[in-house]
Amino acid sequence: MYRDRPPVNNDGAQDLEQGDVLAGVMFPALPGDRSFGFQRTGEKGKPALWVWKKEFSGEELLAEESKALRVISRLTREGHALVLGNSCDNYSGDTSIWLAPIRDFKFLPNEASRLRGAFVGVVNEFLPKCSQGACTKPATREGATGLACDACVVDEPNDLPQAKTVREAMALTEDKRGRMEASDKWSQISRSATMANPKKFYMPGDPSRNFNRSEAHIALAQPFDPKYLTKSFKDLEAKRLFGLNDEAVGHLQYTIGSVFSRNPRNDHAWPSDDDLALKLTWLEEQLAHPALKEDERKKIESEIGVIAARLARAK
Repeated sequence: MYRDRPPVNNDGAQDLEQGDVLAGVMFPALPGDRSFGFQRTGEKGKPALWVWKKEFSGEELLAEESKALRVISRLTREGHALVLGNSCDNYSGDTSIWLAPIRDFKFLPNEASRLRGAFVGVVNEFLPKCSQGACTKPATREGATGLACDACVVDEPNDLPQAKTVREAMALTEDKRGRMEASDKWSQISRSATMANPKKFYMPGDPSRNFNRSEAHIALAQPFDPKYLTKSFKDLEAKRLFGLNDEAVGHLQYTIGSVFSRNPRNDHAWPSDDDLALKLTWLEEQLAHPALKEDERKKIESEIGVIAARLARAK
């Protein structure tokens, strides 16, 4: 998915290529209702002053069409940004360069977590209550001084038979919940990487580059003046970290060119090993479905073999 790229050279922004991942670029916030101001000329030899005219509404400020009208914007330093502009345009230095902010990929809550919470509530009702002092936790042991939970120590405690059953059920549920969560995570990753409305460009994590699973928010992309970016590299601690490989740049171009289309690249070229480990669990869950047809079973078993072999080589 990624390739090494050197630090930006003396050409500054003209050295950027499509797919470069940058760090530390200051993004201007989108204009809001208090963004309008005026630039008032200062005394001779002194800098101009910025003023906010509270007596005017935004509509009146715009209606004046004064050459002194300005938009004042807050700056936010983005952790990472993705270069969307074509390399040839960037090199020419006479067009703006589009950057999309990159944010961490966040998994949505899933059904497995909800079921886990419900199961714990049932367990609490199933077990008797601890009789040690004012403790009301579920009892799991029985000793000389009566029933006790794991936190209330008693002399020579013995496990309650029903507590042992609960522990075994909890262990099975933990495993099942983990598999459900892994399967759900793969589904979310797959949808993000190939969904029909690719306003976010999925980027798998790369531990060797200290880069987490992320998404480039194409809908939040902004144009930057090449001189602004060049100054960012020289004076504002911005830098280039790495770039996308050719396959990834091709998909990025497809995504940019067809925002409302879908590129079903359901293969093994783009996920990381961590992503494929999640998909492996998801496939195994699909394989256990009782209504699975024989041809579908063979297809899933074949893909499981391919992914398992790749993960084995990565160890």
